[in-house]
Amino acid sequence: MGGDGIKRARRGLPYMATVYGNNQVYIPSSLIKTLGLANFDYAMVIMEHGGREVTLSVKLLRAKRTSARLFTLPKSVREALGIKQGDVVIIKSITPLELKPVRQRRY
Repeated sequence: MGGDGIKRARRGLPYMATVYGNNQVYIPSSLIKTLGLANFDYAMVIMEHGGREVTLSVKLLRAKRTSARLFTLPKSVREALGIKQGDVVIIKSITPLELKPVRQRRY
């Protein structure tokens, strides 16, 4: 348990992430693999900031040759929760939105 009172499973949820300058949130490959999201393009994310919780449907953006993902926070959510670049958000849940995984990509 960290000093902030949040219990964390090893490489699991909840996960504390920083909002980058392009208003994107990074999810490391270890967490993506643990949650089995490597082959999904869309997800339902439940996150918290400043004691307020929000549920988002997001597109998981992918860089080549890695399982890590990014998603962009919509402007309406950033304004409603007062999220700024460099703020920390707590990701409580990430679940796939598609009924079946997308087909494997070849690089």
